[in-house]
Amino acid sequence: LVRATDQAAQAMGSFGASTSKLSGIASAFKSDFGVMTAAFGTASIAVTGIIGAFEGAARALQAMNAEVIDAERVSAKLTATFAGAEGAAARLTKQAEELAGSTVFFDDDAIKSAAAALRAFDLTEKQIGQLLPAAVNLATVFGTDLDTAASKLALGLKGSTRGLREFGIVVKEGSDQGAILAEILKRGEMAAKGAAEAQTGLR
Repeated sequence: LVRATDQAAQAMGSFGASTSKLSGIASAFKSDFGVMTAAFGTASIAVTGIIGAFEGAARALQAMNAEVIDAERVSAKLTATFAGAEGAAARLTKQAEELAGSTVFFDDDAIKSAAAALRAFDLTEKQIGQLLPAAVNLATVFGTDLDTAASKLALGLKGSTRGLREFGIVVKEGSDQGAILAEILKRGEMAAKGAAEAQTGLR
């Protein structure tokens, strides 16, 4: 009986030791598995970040290409409106670039587009050059797009003066182009101060 008891005790001790070893192995495996899981998680985050960076770069490149295409289209449009007078188109392009340097609201492409819109009303290079700064100032102060402002000024110069009233320009009935142009330019100069104030803190 004593021997049987001793053998049983030895068996229980061996079982306990084996259980302890198994517990240690399981704990080690659990720890290693946790490390592997964390590593895979970190790698997954890194890969996701790289993919996101590539997608962001691709979108930026597409936007850049779109801007280049739009710029080329606008330049071609302005040149086409002055077919046979490329010098005029070049001078107005230079003026557009200079005006763009004085405003944060319209870039040179928008101003060149406005020049083309003015040309559509059969205005001369000189008239367009005079109206562009007024159009930029008035569009800024009254919050309208530049093409619309330029078109309304051109219509007013041609005698349809209703659109001019939207900019606070009132001309006497029967006024000739010279008188109408003078009123437009005067209002444009008055709007220049407001346009400058609108840009305060935006540069």
